[in-house]
Amino acid sequence: MTTLFLISCFVIGAALGSFLNVVITRLPDPNQSIVRPRSRCDACGRAVASYDLVPIISYLILRGRCRFCHAKIGFFHPFIEALCAFMLLALGFRFGPSLQFIQHAVFFLLLLPIAWIDLRLWLIPLSLSLLLVGSGLVLGVLQGRYALYDRLIGAGAGFLFFAAVLVCSTYVLRRSGRLGPDQSAMGWGDPVLLAGIGAFLGYINLPTVVFLASVQGVIAAGILRLAGRRFSGDGDSGLPENALPFGPFLALAALQVAFFLPQSSHWLWESGTM
Repeated sequence: MTTLFLISCFVIGAALGSFLNVVITRLPDPNQSIVRPRSRCDACGRAVASYDLVPIISYLILRGRCRFCHAKIGFFHPFIEALCAFMLLALGFRFGPSLQFIQHAVFFLLLLPIAWIDLRLWLIPLSLSLLLVGSGLVLGVLQGRYALYDRLIGAGAGFLFFAAVLVCSTYVLRRSGRLGPDQSAMGWGDPVLLAGIGAFLGYINLPTVVFLASVQGVIAAGILRLAGRRFSGDGDSGLPENALPFGPFLALAALQVAFFLPQSSHWLWESGTM
């Protein structure tokens, strides 16, 4: 492993984090493109110069403000850039230039915008979830047919499990009067997200992911209640008040299983059997 490789991991991670900022901001809006136009200040609408788009560094030089109108720039922009930079650096240090590095990096870089968008807007973009499913299956091909079978079963099982939970819970809540006739207990984004997680981790890890996500979601809700913080979906989410989106907890649990329980993750095999 060379120093150049690690430096490249950090720089590429920061650049990808900058791109993910665009994805997180624009993808939920069907009227916006993640390609055009170039980045602009939300306050004054002026296009951001290329020299002000250097990840992390530009934010520090400008002290977190627009060069023209001096409006504050959201802290989440440099946070996402730094998070991606240090995460890819850590993955590069642990795995070196290998298939394991690529799989961990792709998994993280797709789950991050999914979790962030769902946390802010109660929305899991279908395009990102389908990309997660497709990426997991394609990478499974590189590891052999047994790993691919595991991932195919994981994707199918993940979707069917959460789809059954959605249908059953919606039926029960509607019958009890807690949901209206046009409301659902959760969105269809969660089943597709779990399918994507299964496409990377395989079916054997799905129970662990769902269990960790549920426990951590309950803990987070409890902490917010004790702190007196209100939390709820937006008015169009169709979810009860004082609820938290489940997508971020699924993403967090999936990353925990991938990074800390590698012995149970088939997608970490160094080679497969064709």
